[in-house]
Amino acid sequence: MKIFAVLTVLAIGSLMAGEEPRDLETIINNRKDLLTKIAAIYEYEVKNPMGSSKLESFQNFNEANLNLLRFCRDTAATKTEKIEWQKKIVQEEKNFCDLIEEGFEMGMFLKVNTLLAEEKVLAAQQDLLQIEQ
Repeated sequence: MKIFAVLTVLAIGSLMAGEEPRDLETIINNRKDLLTKIAAIYEYEVKNPMGSSKLESFQNFNEANLNLLRFCRDTAATKTEKIEWQKKIVQEEKNFCDLIEEGFEMGMFLKVNTLLAEEKVLAAQQDLLQIEQ
């Protein structure tokens, strides 16, 4: 977690070092860069655990990836692009659900963790269907 805190402070500091962005494109690009850095930090944490539980590491990594995917979906220019990004969100949720189910079968996670992961898949699928309408 210490490396995460240091890298986050550095990432935020680099964005704040210059003048405050005043145009939408700059803000969007800065946000995407920051979300990408956060996802990379959590990916590193999953591969190199430093004190947090496996479940917490997986959840942090999953949530960081989802934040980046949601951002891309929300800033997509067309409905078709939004649908493609939402499909990636559904797949990310399915991958996470599979991981949690495997962990449950090995005795690493509780049944409630699998149910929560399954609900997130259904919510992502619901969002996809609503976007497609």
